[in-house]
Amino acid sequence: ENAWKESWKALEDIYNSKESYPGVASIGVANFKNGDMKALMTESRIRPHVVQLNVWSLLHDPTTVNLCHRYNAHMQVFDVMNGIVWRAKEAPHASG
Repeated sequence: ENAWKESWKALEDIYNSKESYPGVASIGVANFKNGDMKALMTESRIRPHVVQLNVWSLLHDPTTVNLCHRYNAHMQVFDVMNGIVWRAKEAPHASG
């Protein structure tokens, strides 16, 4: 539980070390549930610039979406099911 906290602190340190890591322009997370996202937004020194969510989270998790909007985190949405649905014959057990 909360194993991400130390990793996030390391990302904050890297982001703040512009001389050592000049190519790091932003930091972010992927697949965070609302509870972890809220903790990250309220407890971190630097809030995520980018939050990657599955399209199903975007459609069915308005609390997390609203949290991203409130803290000005850019949302990037991906859809892993699209490839599974359209190629169901290639992986019949993947689509249920």
